[in-house]
Amino acid sequence: MDAAEKLVAMLDERAKPKPVVHAPGIYFGMDAAEYHADPALGSSNLRDLLKSPAEYWYSSHMNIDRDDEDTRATVRGTATHLFVLNGSDAFKARYFRGPDQQAWMTPAQKATATKKAKETMPARMEYLGADEYDRVLVASAMIVRNPHLAVAFQGGMPEVAIFWEEQFDGKMVRCKALFDYLKPRGVGDLKTVDNWRGHEFRRSCREAIASHRYDVQAAHYLTGRRYVKQFLKDGRFHGESTADYRMALWGAQEYAFQFVFLQSRGTPLTWSTIITPAWNSNGGSDNPFMQEALADRNEAIRIYLECMDRFGSNTPWLEFERPSECDVESMPSWYRRRG
Repeated sequence: MDAAEKLVAMLDERAKPKPVVHAPGIYFGMDAAEYHADPALGSSNLRDLLKSPAEYWYSSHMNIDRDDEDTRATVRGTATHLFVLNGSDAFKARYFRGPDQQAWMTPAQKATATKKAKETMPARMEYLGADEYDRVLVASAMIVRNPHLAVAFQGGMPEVAIFWEEQFDGKMVRCKALFDYLKPRGVGDLKTVDNWRGHEFRRSCREAIASHRYDVQAAHYLTGRRYVKQFLKDGRFHGESTADYRMALWGAQEYAFQFVFLQSRGTPLTWSTIITPAWNSNGGSDNPFMQEALADRNEAIRIYLECMDRFGSNTPWLEFERPSECDVESMPSWYRRRG
């Protein structure tokens, strides 16, 4: 065995972290880290599969070398979620506000002030710079104080996870969803949008739905919502919840999915839109928007099953395509053509 073969053998023998598999059911107040540790198919997995099987494999539990490092935008988004979904007390208990950084201060002075502040920060808290901290307060207030938006995060519970099994082409597929906020008659989901092009904000939100395939997320979450009544009937629920809340979930005959968008840079603008599932007696949807999203969700699951059969879990899901001629018809619709 040469050096290259030994290296491959060593990599193959590395122990993968044992996945945390949850039984089908509802889990109230589940921590996001615990949710993401379960290898069931979530909405972000489905959206990655639609982009590329390799995209999914690289960021999945199958790849032990994946990069889970959070960006500053992710940190701010998580902080905003905590404030909006759990309230200001929960936010202030978790995040520590850094010192004000004056314009006249040198980089060295700013670094010294930051270091001193972190030394006094309680061990249980996370650090946010003063500008980041204050922006979260302002941005969250734009939602909490708007009666049309705040209602998306009232009358229910935050961070409710659901795991279910679904038959697909004769095979059982484990799926999952983590609702930002689950109400008896709705699912509230908070999204931050980096409107870097400076477009009208509603346009940017619609473009985010299309480019990030948030419609597939809504279809996946609404599919999971259909299992809630049966899980409650079977007593398959975990965590703390009130009997009144569970009864309200049980009795809801209609429900919808509501996106609440927040502009992450510049003015903290907000916009919201609703997706109604319109389930029919055949198990499908009468809403054309949902029909398209459900079709793509099913396509993502088909890709997943096909790649599992073809590659397994230990080999990257790579497909090799021969180079082809770049022509006008293959370009985006906005590509300029000389007339």
